[in-house]
Amino acid sequence: MDSMTRSYPLTDLFGTKGRQRLVAFFLSDADPEKSYSKNQLSNYSGSNNQTVSEHIDEMVDSGLVCEVDGERAINYQVAAESAVYDLLNQLDSELKKAAPLRSR
Repeated sequence: MDSMTRSYPLTDLFGTKGRQRLVAFFLSDADPEKSYSKNQLSNYSGSNNQTVSEHIDEMVDSGLVCEVDGERAINYQVAAESAVYDLLNQLDSELKKAAPLRSR
């Protein structure tokens, strides 16, 4: 398998703008104590409902998000106890610290 067809976990998680928006929401804006419907995720992340539906399962599979029972359907919540969430938060924090250096 060459490098163009190989799957990389970070690319799988961050590959599209829609996924990037969802990850950004879960890392920066989501309340870890609250669960969100797909419609709420769409509104809060700036993605459309189709994008959320297409990508939320990958986020569950990655360990960033977990499914919880909602009033009417499955909701999604930050998997705050997961190693993936912890590592992505650390990476996000380090990248924010480095951001001023990139603008020089």
